[in-house]
Amino acid sequence: MDTYVIAADRSALIVSMRRVLSGRGTFRRVTGTVTVDENEIPRALQVSIDARSLRTGISIRDQHLKTVTFMDAGRYPLITYTSERVERVGPDRFAIAGILRLHGREQPITLDTRLEPADGIDGARYVRFSGTVSSSAFAVPRNPLLRTVVRAMFGDAVAVMGSVCLVPAREGVEAGPASRRGGLSQR
Repeated sequence: MDTYVIAADRSALIVSMRRVLSGRGTFRRVTGTVTVDENEIPRALQVSIDARSLRTGISIRDQHLKTVTFMDAGRYPLITYTSERVERVGPDRFAIAGILRLHGREQPITLDTRLEPADGIDGARYVRFSGTVSSSAFAVPRNPLLRTVVRAMFGDAVAVMGSVCLVPAREGVEAGPASRRGGLSQR
């Protein structure tokens, strides 16, 4: 089995809401590990996302989304995803079922995932993924009345998509979640 770490500077995690109004944002700080077996099947996936790194292109909106009204990033600075089961659905495609922890809650989420072969430069490979998250399942926004208004304007489904660059883990390189490196903790 080969273990890879996420190269955050070569990765993008995008969230998008669409209905009457639309919104899109990118999380800038993503860390984690992926283990791939000898048959090129991802066996373990552990990802940590700094909730405070969300950027939408409008700074006042970014600040508001991180407040107690929405994501409460001060209290819940870490979003995590841990795989539980991987099913091959095509030659290089997988359904990865796991647990998403966000806003102090946990929900099962399945990601449609494509693992690309390693390139010849530094052994890097890419995982492209997509899925859908229900914002109300995580009580975002926190206020039930505001949650109803947001759901009416944007819908409940938040599309999650991205491309994560994986580089081979090297001995002595910290490959654990952000909580051990960046002082993040999940309360």
